[in-house]
Amino acid sequence: MFDIPASRRSFMTGALVGACGLSLPTRRAAATEARKKHIVLLGDSILANGAYVGDGPDVIEQLNTSLPAGARATLGAMDGSVTSGVRLQLQIAPEDATHFVISAGGNDALHNAGLLEEKASSVAEALEKLAVVREAFEREYRAMLDDVLARGLPVAVCTIYDARFPDAKQRRLASLGLTIFNDCITREAAARYVEASEREKKQHRAAVRAATDAYRAVVADVSRVKALARSVLSTEAALQAVRAGYHAGTRTVLDVLDAQRVHLRARRDHAVDRYHYLVSTLRLKEAAGFLGQPDLETLAPWFD
Repeated sequence: MFDIPASRRSFMTGALVGACGLSLPTRRAAATEARKKHIVLLGDSILANGAYVGDGPDVIEQLNTSLPAGARATLGAMDGSVTSGVRLQLQIAPEDATHFVISAGGNDALHNAGLLEEKASSVAEALEKLAVVREAFEREYRAMLDDVLARGLPVAVCTIYDARFPDAKQRRLASLGLTIFNDCITREAAARYVEASEREKKQHRAAVRAATDAYRAVVADVSRVKALARSVLSTEAALQAVRAGYHAGTRTVLDVLDAQRVHLRARRDHAVDRYHYLVSTLRLKEAAGFLGQPDLETLAPWFD
């Protein structure tokens, strides 16, 4: 592997510590907070660089030292791994992982370094050879990223650093060649970020709409329940008056039955709207993310 300056290792460690604080949607964030953060490093020797730092600390050691209390990092990356190897690393990644950090593509580029020495009869032929390499890498990287994102966890990806060949011409060619690989990485990352952002915005709008609808339903149900409660009292008073009239001989049995029917209908409507009010309240708390066991327990008196 190419030499990596110490400052780059320090920068990488700082970036990984920052990855531990990646923002999550509200409910997912609450679920993640309930368990300790566990960052898993996947990829190649940019992260698994123990063989290249001598007596100095490697990335995983620096990261575990820098993480806040309760958080930890696990090294799943392997020296010499190519992009397709990340999918195998993912299969044995810890089940309690909360974040993934991936550095892959450098060895894919290294395996294609011989292309820089090949001859071409035209610029078009040279570009065609580069295009073939780019398309193959793009397929591999996209498939790998799909597998990682399928775990439903925050993911941070790293681009490939510039090679440090001693020859200036070789460095220039390698830097130009790496733009092909880094373009694939940044495009895939940007596309997934935009997709995730749009999905989160859509979910946010849906949550706001659901909460607003539930709140309006609660307000409407409160008004209806109060109105029907007054109706129950009114029809009950009317029923008592009709019964008194019946005993006085001024009302018939049919009058009493009609008054009873009206009163029972009012009580039924009041009970139905009380039920609707309870359901609307639960939906409002669900939309706000506050629904829990205590909320259900408080409903017991309503059914006594």
